[in-house]
Formats: sequence, structure tokens, C-alpha cells
Amino acid sequence: MNPDCSDSAVAKPIAQFADAHILLTVGRLSSFQTTDAHAPLAIGGLRDSQTADTHAPPIPYILQSVTRGTYNIHGKENSHTPVVQEMTRHRRYPGIVDVAREAGVSPSTVSRAFSRPGRVSEATAQQIFDAANRLGYRSGTITPLTVGKTKHRLILLAVSDISNPAFAQLIRNTQRECMRRNSGLLIADTEETKMNERDSLHDLNNVDGVLLASSRLSDTMIRKFARHHKVVMINRMVRGLPSVIPDYRPGFESAVARLITLGHTGVTYLTGPEASWAEGMRWRTLSDVCKEKNMSLKRLPCKEPTFEAGRKAFSQFMQQPDSTSIIAYNDLQAMGFIAAAQQQQIDVPQRFSIIGIDDIADCTLLSPTLSSIRIDRRKESKAAVAMLFDNDNADAHTSLKVPTQFIERNSVSIPGSDH
Repeated sequence: MNPDCSDSAVAKPIAQFADAHILLTVGRLSSFQTTDAHAPLAIGGLRDSQTADTHAPPIPYILQSVTRGTYNIHGKENSHTPVVQEMTRHRRYPGIVDVAREAGVSPSTVSRAFSRPGRVSEATAQQIFDAANRLGYRSGTITPLTVGKTKHRLILLAVSDISNPAFAQLIRNTQRECMRRNSGLLIADTEETKMNERDSLHDLNNVDGVLLASSRLSDTMIRKFARHHKVVMINRMVRGLPSVIPDYRPGFESAVARLITLGHTGVTYLTGPEASWAEGMRWRTLSDVCKEKNMSLKRLPCKEPTFEAGRKAFSQFMQQPDSTSIIAYNDLQAMGFIAAAQQQQIDVPQRFSIIGIDDIADCTLLSPTLSSIRIDRRKESKAAVAMLFDNDNADAHTSLKVPTQFIERNSVSIPGSDH
């Protein structure tokens, strides 16, 4: 549109077009004539010609309905008395920058709080979550676009490593829940890689929903996928999606208290995969518990949750063995650590007390038997499947915490004692 043309020169053709179309205009237009009593009309980028600054940016407004007659943009009505039903500005949703400003932290800290919880203290994380809740950041339920009434009686469970006995427990219990509901179960082993996990989630129109267990994908990728499939998270939280997560505090409190009672003054923690949300939560919870109980804590990088990674961690630990107790990211790492120690004729638990996490069946097959922090996989599976099939429960605010329990066996004792 030529901004120098007169209103009368453009009003008639615009009015004719507006009778049958949504109209978007930018410029100095001040009035036009409609001929249909209920012609929908959208006006965007309008400048207020009554203001002195003609270089001011357009003001975005939407006029959703105008009656028959002439409407003056500046709000002056003619004899036809048009009625404007609604005028609103475009809605803007809060983002990470808004949450950071509200919480008084940096945007990178907000990002870590959601995706890498181990790198943010519990107090800071809670401050960020409270700010996000006040602003409504990703607080709404993600409703899948393509979920219809057709029921395939089939769901997908994606796990990060099917060879890990902890996931074998989860698979078995999930299968039992599916059988109880007359539903089938597909298993996807993502092998601890984001690419495999992403590829396994393509072309899933034949499933009723997806359980993502210990997902390594980013929050953004998961939320995009959830717009097309019903998703429930296991061992991971994503805002806007239902989740089932372990409550690590009871297990860690009991384990650390027991180590202190036995006479241990320091703990070394063998870390898990960097992309693991559970790794962040385990480290943060253990850090808080040790701080509360005045127990020194060190962190030993151990990027893979495997038996071999635990063996390698033992060699690193022996370069500066200043702790008498070890808590591993999972049982497999703890088992590898014990095996490497025994190979070097170092007694466990006389020299070191060792605790794993998951309480897999193999814990009782070792010598010494492995103490572990138990996660109730049966309760996890039952709750996750119920969320997937029950529409009333699967909303953004459903986050079930499953308590953990410390199971003491022969891998812990008084430091330096004969066992």
C-alpha cells in the first residue's frame, strides 16, 4: 500500500476485500466501509496518527469482529455505529530469560536447573522453579496433536541400556502392567546415545503412548515429540509432562548415617553419564545429605554406568585414596570397583566400604554381597503405565516420587576392621 495515498482512494477496495477475507493493513489507513454485518477483520501494525512520532513502530492489534458500517481506527464511530467486540495484543509466552530475571540468576543457570540438576544447588533450583511457576513457564499440559480415538493396545518403552539389569527389572514390571491391561509392549534400546533414542522415536503412529526411561534427549526435543505422542517420563522430569521419579533422599540419608555410625568420615562418589538427569539428582541429593551430616564428599568422574567403568575408576581412586567409603552411580560400577580391588588383593570392606544404587539381583551374588540403595521398579512401572492409560492423571502437574531404601549387606563395615 502506498502510504501517501488518501483514505478515500483505498477505503472502497479494502472494504470490498474485507467482506470476504481476513484483512491485514499497515500504514496510515484511518477508516473504511464494510458491507457485511459480520465480516471478520484483522488489522495489524497500525500507527496512531494522533501521536507526534510518525517513526514509531506499528502497534499490533487484532480486531476480531466489526459490524456493518465505517470504523475509525482511532476509535471514533460514524453514524453506522460499528461495534468492536475484542481488541487484544499478541500474547507472548515467558522464556528462560524471563525466568532468570524473575529468579535473579543467569539464563544459563536456569537451563542447568532444568536439564543438569546436579550443577545447581537445591535451594537455587527451587528458587528457579518457583519463579517459573509464577510466570507460567512451560506449565501447561502438552496435548498431543495426533492422538485420536483409535486404540492400538500397544505402548513403547525406551530405555538407555537394555543390558543394565536395572532396566531389565523395569521392562519386566512394565510388561506385567501392560499384560494386566491387555496391552502389548515394544522395547527400544537407545544404547546411551541421543541419536539412537531420537531415531527410535520416529514413525510411531501404531502406539498409544511412549514411556521414556532415563532419556538422554534435551527437554526441547522431548517436548516437541510429546506434541504428537502421549509421553510419560521415568527417572526424568520435563515440565509439562507427567513423570515418575525416585526420591533419593531417604536412601542417601540412611546410607550416609550408617557409614558415619561405622566410623567413616569421607565419601567418594563415582559419577554417571553427563547427559543423565538422574546423575544430576543423585549427586545433588548426596551433596546436600553429606553437608547436613558434616561428611566430606569427593567426586570421581566415571562417565559410563558400566562394570568396566567401575574397574577403571578403581585405578583412578588409588592414585589418591583418601576416602574410606565409596558410593557409585549404580550397582554395576560398584561391582567393577570391587572386582578391581580384589584383583589387587585389597580387601573390601576392610579397606573400603562400597555402596551401589538400584539394588539389582546380582548384588547378592557377589562376595562380599553389595549394599545398595533400592529403587522400587515395580512401583515405578505401575505408576507410569497408569499415567499413560489414564487421561485424568496424565497432566503437567503429575509428578510421582517413589521413595528409595538403603539395603545393607556385607560391603560396608568399620574401616580397618577384619571382616
